[in-house]
Amino acid sequence: MDRIEHSGVVKRVDAERVCVEITAHGACGSCKAREACGLGETGQKIVEIRTPAAATYRPGDRVTVAITRRTGAVAVLLAYVVPFVV
Repeated sequence: MDRIEHSGVVKRVDAERVCVEITAHGACGSCKAREACGLGETGQKIVEIRTPAAATYRPGDRVTVAITRRTGAVAVLLAYVVPFVV
């Protein structure tokens, strides 16, 4: 499966959410979606991941956040294209 991955550090853990600060890396420079995901302009971003396993993470843990390219494309569509149409 074709995946998009970013390394990050856990910043906060709530009941079923893990907040991770991800940082752009070398692959972002050639990624076609880099501007749409927001990392192309800032270099760092906080993302919230909902997971029933949230209690297993602690602030400071190093993690890898991964999604499929298809999921990434749907997220970009919902976040950036739909508001312009509505």
